[in-house]
Amino acid sequence: MDKNIFRVMMAAMLLLMSLSAKATLLFEIERLSGTTARVTATGTLTGPPPVLNTHQLHFGDPYGMGPTGLDNRDVFLSSTMQVGSVPIDAAYVLGPDQIGPGEDPWLYILNSSMIGFVGLDAPVTVTGAIFWELPADLSLAAIGSTGPVNWGYGPITNSGGGSRNVGSWVMVAAPIPVPAPLTLLALGLVFIGRRRKHALHATGKGQA
Repeated sequence: MDKNIFRVMMAAMLLLMSLSAKATLLFEIERLSGTTARVTATGTLTGPPPVLNTHQLHFGDPYGMGPTGLDNRDVFLSSTMQVGSVPIDAAYVLGPDQIGPGEDPWLYILNSSMIGFVGLDAPVTVTGAIFWELPADLSLAAIGSTGPVNWGYGPITNSGGGSRNVGSWVMVAAPIPVPAPLTLLALGLVFIGRRRKHALHATGKGQA
């Protein structure tokens, strides 16, 4: 093979790999408690769409204690998340028997008006955040846990749904709040005031 042709082919492969890596979605699930989470994403979503339920994104088994049997309970708290211009405004658990024998439980987010994430002329970003709250008998996975995120219904093995893997999720610890500048200023003024009061008190004792 001509060396120039080989170099062009290698460059094209590297470009495709780079574009593929950029297109992968990574969802961070901030574990606020054992049952509540704030979910954000980085990366982009692009076609081709799955066969069914193009308005859904499914998280593979993000549980410590997951649902069993037929379970499709609502876990939605609030959301500003959008896939492109399509809002995400609902979230549900998905018990293994909802999908098929031998499957793991899932959790899915969606547009409740069934507006699909289709017709994408270019990759779209996932912006904003969604908050979940699991029922008391369930719990979130441990910090550091990971799993797949699929576009469409359930796992790829479900031929009825024909879903497609578009990324992954990772469970992370919620960030420790950093005091706001005004709070720090107020604490500093209180500290200075106490020091000054202590100094005046000590001076008054010396003059007695």
